[in-house]
Amino acid sequence: MKRPRDINIVIGIGIFAVIAIVLYWFARFIAPAYIQARTPATPDYHIYVNFEQAFPLADGWLAISTLLGVIGLWKMRDWGFLFMLLSGSSGIFLGLMDLLYDLEHHMFVPLTAEAATELLIVILLLVLSPLLILLTWRQRNETGPASRSANIAAQLVCTSSLWRKWLAIRRRHAPLPLQPIRAR
Repeated sequence: MKRPRDINIVIGIGIFAVIAIVLYWFARFIAPAYIQARTPATPDYHIYVNFEQAFPLADGWLAISTLLGVIGLWKMRDWGFLFMLLSGSSGIFLGLMDLLYDLEHHMFVPLTAEAATELLIVILLLVLSPLLILLTWRQRNETGPASRSANIAAQLVCTSSLWRKWLAIRRRHAPLPLQPIRAR
């Protein structure tokens, strides 16, 4: 079965996201000075570092759910849609957390190269994550396993309406109920 264009776009964005997350954390642990928005000389440096060190687990979940979404969508499996929706939601959450911290701590002023990198990450998260959700959601009933699930649901609805009709006919033609016998 040929994958729809939207699904191919989602797969491409997903591959980009997984690679970007891995490269970011590789750079952060190998050469942190190049991507940190704060230098050790700034007064809130330790707060910034502590905040950033809270992200590897959440970013790991984002990378794993995205990778599972990519694999599932490549194979056109139901679970690919699920993991890509989870991935999009995780990306929005992480982007909003990062944006709020950055705004509260004036991370973009002055706009250094490192601050621009941080801003780019937030923008990518808050643009690509909703796009992933939108493109994935639009395809949920039109491709492969998701459409089979929708067909099964439609069959169940039809079956239940046939069942209700049968019960209605049965009630109309049921024998009269027995009347209790009264004592004389």
